[in-house]
Amino acid sequence: MVITHLHADHLGGLAAALGGRAVGAVALGPAHQPAWADERVHRAAAERNIPVLELRAGQQLDWPALSLRVLGPVDPANPVDPSDGTDVNNTSLVLRATAPTGTLLLTGDVELLAQASLLTSGVDLRADVLKVPHHGSRYTSPGFLAAVRPRLALVSVGAGNTYGHPNATVLDALRRAGTLVRRTDESGDVAVVASRDGPVAVARGHPRPAPRQRGRG
Repeated sequence: MVITHLHADHLGGLAAALGGRAVGAVALGPAHQPAWADERVHRAAAERNIPVLELRAGQQLDWPALSLRVLGPVDPANPVDPSDGTDVNNTSLVLRATAPTGTLLLTGDVELLAQASLLTSGVDLRADVLKVPHHGSRYTSPGFLAAVRPRLALVSVGAGNTYGHPNATVLDALRRAGTLVRRTDESGDVAVVASRDGPVAVARGHPRPAPRQRGRG
């Protein structure tokens, strides 16, 4: 199990995810901020006797039907301000997966600085499927999307969120390039499966409704 970075929306379901299934290890990136979140992950893993691994750019993990290449963070030596959301987002692990479904680029919540570092590092970002960074936020560069050139883009995003995710300009850039976009706020749980024509997205569930707003008393 990979936790891309230590924000609550990326680790809040960890205990439930570890329950009822065999997990060989929990993987984190080289950044350990915020400290309380790092401690929570280690505690949850220790309670189940699951080791915690640290992944770094350049590593590769191989299984019979899956390879994971760690592309980022490219420069993990920079100090991280745990109170700065952008700082923590840019520590996200970025993985390029190769599977029978094709190649998938898993980007966590990387924002503009981390995307630029990936572009200048020279790593191969091309992928059939892109997990769009940071829930489709506006902090995604056209150059990054052009380097990936995905056929299919997945946006993990909650309905009715107050952040403005996903950003219309980012979605338009993907669609103009011929990318098929699927959003969890519209399609619910999405699976990527293989077909004769390459990877396709299949909706497996129903989208959750937007949170109800309380009226003023």
